[in-house]
Amino acid sequence: MSSRPLLRRLLICAPFLFLLALAFSLHLNHYAQRVEQTVQPGDLVFQKCLSMQGVAIRIATNSQYDHMGIIILRHGKKMVLEALEPVLCTPLAEWVKRTPFTPIAIRRPIRFSSEPFPDLAARLDAAAREFEGKSYDYLMEWSDDRLYCSELVWKLFQRHFQIELCPLQHLRDFNITHPLVARQLKKTYGDAIPLDQTVVSPESVLNSSALQVVTLSRF
Repeated sequence: MSSRPLLRRLLICAPFLFLLALAFSLHLNHYAQRVEQTVQPGDLVFQKCLSMQGVAIRIATNSQYDHMGIIILRHGKKMVLEALEPVLCTPLAEWVKRTPFTPIAIRRPIRFSSEPFPDLAARLDAAAREFEGKSYDYLMEWSDDRLYCSELVWKLFQRHFQIELCPLQHLRDFNITHPLVARQLKKTYGDAIPLDQTVVSPESVLNSSALQVVTLSRF
């Protein structure tokens, strides 16, 4: 069978695919710029990851989001402090483009808008350095040896700004009977699932009464 018809179709489609990819890239860059103009140091940003762990977290917590971080200003550039492997600061545009098919959510501590916080950007940067370099906590243990995303955010605000973003919960409070969630827990803990383990979820932080919704700027 000749490959010429297939090749001809590919050549016909190539310009269209190129323009489609270019349009998507321009749209994503524009979206990242809007986020850049909107956020301030101390804002919390939430995103939806594509991993199976992320899917399990969203199901267990009945949430649209499964990952989050804090905006800090470092050397004049907006960064996202986040718990990956290890805890690190990611350039904001890179963070936004990591999940190009789903919009992010932004929340701002109400106290940062209603009360004076001298040298807020510098304080956030100093607080971030306390946690940077720590390993990611796949077991979601409530210790400082390793950290997961919402634990990092909760502890930073509680310790450095005396803001408790939300009540802490236990693993048993979530939807852990869903088959996908149960498989993920089995993979992580085996048969000894610590149901009374203290945890905090991105969803609980997202809905915190200490935060206000921030909408993207238009330009």
